[in-house]
Amino acid sequence: MSVVGQFSGGIVMRHTINTPALKAALADVLAVLPFFAGRAYFADDGSLDVSYPLPGPPSSSAELGNSANVPAGPVYGARFAAASTSASLSDVMAALEGDGGRARVLQSPWGLVPGLMPPHDLDALVQGQWPLAGGLVLHLRGGGAVLWVGAHHGLADFESLQVLAGHWAAAYNARVVDGQTGGRGSSGSGAAAAAGARAGAGAGPVQDALGAGPRSYLELLPEQLRQPFMDGEAVDALADWAPPAAGLPPRREVVAGGRWSGLGVVGKALWHMVWRGGGVSARCLRVSGSRLAELKAQATRELAAARAAAGPAAGPAAAGPAAAGTAAAGPAAAGASREAEADDKPVEWVSTNDALVARLMQVLHSRVPLRRRHPVSCFMAADMRRRQEPTGERVQLPAAQVGNLTYSARLENLRPADMSLGALAAAMRRELLYHLWPQFRGCLARTAAALAAVGPKRLVWGFCAERDLHENIFAPEGPINLTNWDVDYSLWQFGPSPPLAFIPPSAELGPSVICVVPEPPPESLQHPQQQSQGQQGQGKGSAGRGVVLMLSMHNAAWRQLDAAGVDLATAI
Repeated sequence: MSVVGQFSGGIVMRHTINTPALKAALADVLAVLPFFAGRAYFADDGSLDVSYPLPGPPSSSAELGNSANVPAGPVYGARFAAASTSASLSDVMAALEGDGGRARVLQSPWGLVPGLMPPHDLDALVQGQWPLAGGLVLHLRGGGAVLWVGAHHGLADFESLQVLAGHWAAAYNARVVDGQTGGRGSSGSGAAAAAGARAGAGAGPVQDALGAGPRSYLELLPEQLRQPFMDGEAVDALADWAPPAAGLPPRREVVAGGRWSGLGVVGKALWHMVWRGGGVSARCLRVSGSRLAELKAQATRELAAARAAAGPAAGPAAAGPAAAGTAAAGPAAAGASREAEADDKPVEWVSTNDALVARLMQVLHSRVPLRRRHPVSCFMAADMRRRQEPTGERVQLPAAQVGNLTYSARLENLRPADMSLGALAAAMRRELLYHLWPQFRGCLARTAAALAAVGPKRLVWGFCAERDLHENIFAPEGPINLTNWDVDYSLWQFGPSPPLAFIPPSAELGPSVICVVPEPPPESLQHPQQQSQGQQGQGKGSAGRGVVLMLSMHNAAWRQLDAAGVDLATAI
């Protein structure tokens, strides 16, 4: 917990942004989403919490987040910064597009300027009363801009960040089309986005906070995102304190550390990341939509073949071990042994993302000598708002609920180089279907117990304390962590035209982390009125579109790949 920090995502815009309107729009948003204007503090029981003002109309001044009803005490608000660069829009797009398979890594400016990036240490975060969210706009030479939206990971996950971006974009579009703020933006900017806005019903207290007039931007948003809220108690109430059900793989997400646990974790990090790994760096790759379709088709064929080979008596439950056996004998049997424990849980289909994760595991295990000698574990981050109980019941976490509501499906002790694509994809799908939700509820209970015992300052993530190399997150052989940022480009539209590209995080990523981001849909399919039509998901990953992969790995692993002449984009 002591090393949780800020993360951000950026968008590239072809048109010039109106900076005064952008800043004023952020103030509008903070009146509706006051938790993003909050400050972290330690409660009496030692737990970390966030204080924030009650929803209210924004101040007429340019001070962000200072609502009229903010009590005396903490200075609430979000960070806002504006800068310019000699780089042009064509320079930025050329760097992002690269040679097709590989692209340059464009680092967020947050960490380049002292005083912008909040500290990772929670004590320093609390003592310094750092902002927990913010935006940074970079004006490009000759027109165009790049905008980064950031939030502290203790407060938000990507979906929460996307809610913040969506509200900010709608508030900006409403302000500019109303001509309320002058500046470099065109008075027509955002008109197309607002033109198709349907007259929605009022939004209760949130609508009251905004009042009538140009600041009432909520009707430009999908209806289910108009009243974001935080409710930690509702999440805590999902905790399952009962013993794990039979057959549920055990998890150890957190460890109640001792007095010197922090120093021990720092020592492991320095040893593995600096001495053994030679530091950590990121590279950006692209996988085409056609290649994604090929991977899914291959995994689906192998899954069907495994089920057919197992015979009708075994049914779809045989997909895991049978598919693994199609790859190779010997090591394959060892790699599939753990998955064989869950054979009674049928897998009848796999997603494109399942197949991509499986291929990434295969390539990294087979092409990186550091990994080839060890089994592989993998974490796949999942948005718990979208999950369902193994019984098929929907989880009661609304789309507008803000917070860090992700949990990771886990595969462990596999040898992907010796397994088929279908076996690996089915293993991931099985975890998501049957194990993720009960493990998440158990995690809430385990974390609450650890917090009650030692408080957040001595809470240690389990994978930071592991001794086995393939289980320790700091080691070059450690678990692969994948996170899929399901970008809805319609929510990130500031002004008259949709974003040209999305820039995933790079320097903020830890070792062995892969961030997957869908490429934007063709501009002909990005209609500005999507924001007003309540069709959340229009901008999300659709068939035929490729993805951008931001891979953060130890330099020792990159050196091995370079020495062997391995091009990961081609290998995938």
